[in-house]
Amino acid sequence: MFDKLRSDKSTEKTSRVLQKRDPPPEYTAGPSHPPPAAAAAAAAAAVAVAPPPLKTTFACISLHMTDRIRLLNFPAQETPRIEEIIHLAWQSRGGIQQTRQYDAAHEIKLKGYPWGHSMWGEEKCQSRGLVSGILGGMYEIGWILKASVDVSGKELDKGDD
Repeated sequence: MFDKLRSDKSTEKTSRVLQKRDPPPEYTAGPSHPPPAAAAAAAAAAVAVAPPPLKTTFACISLHMTDRIRLLNFPAQETPRIEEIIHLAWQSRGGIQQTRQYDAAHEIKLKGYPWGHSMWGEEKCQSRGLVSGILGGMYEIGWILKASVDVSGKELDKGDD
């Protein structure tokens, strides 16, 4: 699972407003507490310049069958760049064979069988290089790996019985 931190244009505008604020006025003798109207105005001004909360988007990359990658919940404008990352990481074995929409996911079918049962030696190293290339490419475009999980529970999986 990946997440991508985002800020909107209002954050930039707010930071510019905060940088342009005048210094506070000098202290002058007077009442120890400001009048209620002044306190309310100060509270309203503080709320008006508070930056908006940071937004994050979560998405998932999953491996399927022996030759497929599915992208779930990625923004549509990012899909071509992710396909390019995958193609570059797997170009030594032929790159991408086909792409399609698969339910709510974008599915990428690779040439060859990167996680087939018969992967040995050099092929196994190339498959690991593919996953490493995907992780590195995703980081370069601003996505951070949050979790790696296997919830498939397939019959042939290794594990405690």
